[in-house]
Amino acid sequence: MMTGAALPTPLMVVVSVVGALLVLGALRDVFLTLWHPSGQGRLSGYVSTVLWRAARRIGPRAQNHAGPAVLVAVIVVWGSLVVVGCALVYWPWVPEAFVYGSGVPEGRWAGALDALYVSAVVLGTLGFGDIVPASGVLRLVAAGEALVGFGLLTAGMSWVQQITPALQRRRSLAGELDALARSARAAGSGAEHDEDGDEDEDDAHGLPPLHVIDDLVRSVVAVRVDLWQHAQTYYFRDSDPSVALDLALPIASRVAHRACTVPSHRDAGRRLGVALDLLAELLAEQHVPGEGDRDAVFRRYAADQAR
Repeated sequence: MMTGAALPTPLMVVVSVVGALLVLGALRDVFLTLWHPSGQGRLSGYVSTVLWRAARRIGPRAQNHAGPAVLVAVIVVWGSLVVVGCALVYWPWVPEAFVYGSGVPEGRWAGALDALYVSAVVLGTLGFGDIVPASGVLRLVAAGEALVGFGLLTAGMSWVQQITPALQRRRSLAGELDALARSARAAGSGAEHDEDGDEDEDDAHGLPPLHVIDDLVRSVVAVRVDLWQHAQTYYFRDSDPSVALDLALPIASRVAHRACTVPSHRDAGRRLGVALDLLAELLAEQHVPGEGDRDAVFRRYAADQAR
C-alpha cells in the first residue's frame, strides 16, 4: 500500500475520478430504485436477486425474512459504495491535505486507511472526526458526502414508507380472494369450482357480484403498478396463506375464466382476465421467466415462493 505522497499526479487524478464514478454510480442506482417509475436499479436488482436465491436454497423460513434483508442489504451496498468512492477521492491527498488531531499518528502506510476512516465518519456522523481536510476543495467534497449520507438515511426511511402501503394492498387483494374461495367452498360451488366441471355456463350462481369483480380488477391493476414501481416487494414472502398473493392468483384466474362463460358477467370477466394477463406478463418479465399462459406463470410464481 502506498501513501498519498508517493502517487504521481496523473495517478492521483485517476484514483479520485474512479472514486467519483463509484459515488455517481451509487446515486444513480438510488435514483432508479426509489424515484424512477420503473423502480429497479441494476445494482439493487442484482443484490435482491442474489439474496432471494440464497434464501430459496436455505428454505421457506429464510424466505420469510428475505424482503427486509433485501432492503437492508441494498442500503448497505449503497452506503459502502459512497464510503469507498469518497475514500478514493481523499486517498491521493492524504496526509498532506489533511489536518490530524493531537495524538493521531501519520503512519507511513496509513494513507488508504485514513481516507477510509474520514469517509466513513463524514458519511455516518455528518461531521468530522480527528482527521479533517484542510484543502478547500476537499472540504467541499466532505460537505457533499455529508449531504449524501443524510440523503441515504432519509431515502432508506422513505423506501420503507413506500413499500409498506404496496404490501398492504397486495395482502388485501389476496385476503379478499381467499375469502371468496372460502365462501364458495362453503356454498359448494363458485370461485373454487373447477372450470371443467358440469355447471351451467349460463348460470351465475356462485360467481361474485359484478361490483366485486370490478373491485378485483382495480385491485389487480393496483398490485401490478406496485410491483412495477417497487420491484423489491416481490421478495416479501407472506407466511400466512390467507394473505399470500401467489396462492390467491389462481382463484382470481378461475373467477375470470368462469365469468367469461356467463353472459351477464362476461365483460367483467374479460376485464379481470386482461388485468391478470398484464400482471402475469410483469411477473414473467421480472421474476419468473418461462413459457406458458398466465396460469403457468402463476404456478411458477407459487413455486418460487416455496409453496
